[in-house]
Amino acid sequence: MNDGEDRGYSVLVVEDDRSTRIMLQAELEKSFEVICAESGETCISMCESVRPDLVLLDVSMPGIDGYETCRKLRENHALNHVPIVFLSAKTDVDDKLKGYDAGGDHYIAKPCDFDELNIIIDKAIRQRKSWQEELSNTFSLARTAMSNSGELGTVVQFYEESFQCCDLHSLACALLSACEVYGLDCCTQIRGSREIVSLATGGQACKSIEEELMCELIGKKRILAFGHRTTFNFDKVSLLVKNMPLDDSDKVGRLNDHVASLLNGVEVRTQVFDFEIEKEQQILSKVREALDDIDGALKKVERVFSTRDAKTADIIDQLLTQMNSGFSDLALTEEQEEFFIGLVNNSMDEITALYAASGEVGSYFQRISERLSAITR
Repeated sequence: MNDGEDRGYSVLVVEDDRSTRIMLQAELEKSFEVICAESGETCISMCESVRPDLVLLDVSMPGIDGYETCRKLRENHALNHVPIVFLSAKTDVDDKLKGYDAGGDHYIAKPCDFDELNIIIDKAIRQRKSWQEELSNTFSLARTAMSNSGELGTVVQFYEESFQCCDLHSLACALLSACEVYGLDCCTQIRGSREIVSLATGGQACKSIEEELMCELIGKKRILAFGHRTTFNFDKVSLLVKNMPLDDSDKVGRLNDHVASLLNGVEVRTQVFDFEIEKEQQILSKVREALDDIDGALKKVERVFSTRDAKTADIIDQLLTQMNSGFSDLALTEEQEEFFIGLVNNSMDEITALYAASGEVGSYFQRISERLSAITR
């Protein structure tokens, strides 16, 4: 029924009758540590100093009776968890209801069977111990859940802030700020396609050995702990925590999860940056190709204009030569010759002005090409 470990349980026997008290003590000492009190007042005083695992309480006693003693124990926050078993010659239903109303756990009639009494005492103590452990675990889980809820809020806030980051440096600052909320002293390295940013808590530069360590651990174990330090290794980001709270294993487990969540966010955001850079490079490449085409077209237009101007000049020269030779055959007067030559010269001036305007169009396109080239450098 009761093995050796039960000897550690203590039972306070409260009985005003000396012979009954001695008999109960003798029987119960076979299984429990027994202390005795002869009145309700003494019981309350001893409970405050001894803190027994169970009180075996008589009902009819001088001074305050068992019911009142039970109520006072239940009103005491430090003692209200102690199981109370009434032991009384009063066996009416009303008496048992009074015991229940006062806060008793069991009600046993005198005279009692000692084997049954031992079983009831043992069961009552074990049930209360089990209940206390469950209550303690529940409170512990509640505290953990509350802590975890607040810690998860930091992760959510970081995700919101990360979407406002426009470059890797601001992303690294946001990550380190989130880690500071957890009380962590860290350094991080974020590796983008265009640049690598290394930064420590407070905006300080990382030590060279820290940078080397984070680089060498790329592709290694995701979370690697050594002493108070822990490294988190992702493809695009690494984080070195320098002060993990090893004295609190539950907190370390939560922090590992939260930090990994933070780094997942950094990983995704860095991939977005790289994608945007890649798209930008693709657009710039297409713009450069278009500029090359424009430049080639402008050079071709320039050659066409140059050839056209030369041919036009030759045609006009030939026209003037033919006109001069033909004037002698036509027997024109000097005024008539000057008139026709003036018509030709005026036409030449108009053609020259037209060609000059065409040249300005080519120069305009050339300036546009040069400005676009400067933008894409």
